[in-house]
Amino acid sequence: MYDDDFIAEFINESKEQLSTIIDDILKLEECFAEVDNGLINKIFRTIHSLKGASGFLGYDNMTEISHAFETLLSKVRDNTLNLSSNLIDCFLGAVDLINIMLNNISNCRNVSVVKQVKLLESFLDDKPPKTNKKLTTESLCEKIKNRI
Repeated sequence: MYDDDFIAEFINESKEQLSTIIDDILKLEECFAEVDNGLINKIFRTIHSLKGASGFLGYDNMTEISHAFETLLSKVRDNTLNLSSNLIDCFLGAVDLINIMLNNISNCRNVSVVKQVKLLESFLDDKPPKTNKKLTTESLCEKIKNRI
């Protein structure tokens, strides 16, 4: 097991990195026609780092959601997936869920990410749910907050 200082450093660094990419994710909404690969790469690197660190520490559910997020970013970067408002909302929902887990790391392993991962993965099939992703994500995050 890792000491409290090590975990605290992971939490602080992860939250700091996530806060910097929220604005970057929102900027993506301004460039649907011409994707800014610099922004995509910056967001990708942050999520990739989070995936690696959370995996190292055994926060498998955080690793799982980061992996799904990273996969979509890679598809956008490779021009095999188009950006949309729904996809941006889903990205922001993933960041929200990761932040919920970071804010209560002692219960992090008990947080189910299945619905959010399925929501992210639905974009890979080119069949994202027809519901408003933002509402779906917000309600999912609210349920998790209430359980923690």
